[in-house]
Amino acid sequence: MSMEFKNKNIESLTFPKELVSVLSGFNNKILSSLENDGTPIESGIFSIGKLEGDDLFVYTIFIWCTSINEIIDSLNLVINDLISLPDNYLKWSGAPETRIYLLVRTYFNEFFRSREVFAEILHGLKSQGKLTKEEVKSIKSSYHIAVEGMIATRNRFVHSSPGWKGKDHFDLVLVEANREKGMSLASEEIRDILNNNCQRFIPIFYSEGMRMRDLMQKFMNDMVLTLRN
Repeated sequence: MSMEFKNKNIESLTFPKELVSVLSGFNNKILSSLENDGTPIESGIFSIGKLEGDDLFVYTIFIWCTSINEIIDSLNLVINDLISLPDNYLKWSGAPETRIYLLVRTYFNEFFRSREVFAEILHGLKSQGKLTKEEVKSIKSSYHIAVEGMIATRNRFVHSSPGWKGKDHFDLVLVEANREKGMSLASEEIRDILNNNCQRFIPIFYSEGMRMRDLMQKFMNDMVLTLRN
């Protein structure tokens, strides 16, 4: 089952092609900054001056796209670590049980960071006069409804212990208990136990990650189409 997801990553957002020419124009602002201020060796930050109008809107969309793609990269790292863990647990330090817990919690933390990024972008567009307060509230509500299934999943696996119960979890705890006592199950048996536990999450994490990505892409495309003027 893990083979199905070996080479399957959540896709990155695509920056709207109709904005590329404006974004490319920022190169001139960076060159001007270099001429006026020199290379920012210490800070690594280029000053492109105050942005207004369409430039500010395009830059906001760019920040939205790159911020969500950074989150998607993190989600893919978690998924691929879960895929790799059963075959590589002996090469990685620490308890496999602890690693699975950490990866699951990391996934949810990163997934819901997308909601924070989205909220910041919406408020930025509101401050630019692109959205009203009521529109921001409505869009945020629509997104919440779209991901409420993932909220329930997070609560089940992170905030309430029943999500971690069952035979697979019992076997995982047994592996750790034997490890602490200096005992070991057969390596193939351990691999199967780890794989069963990881496979509880991999398909869900991939499908929900793609759902988040597709929602963000749709919101982004629609806003570029309707809000740019």
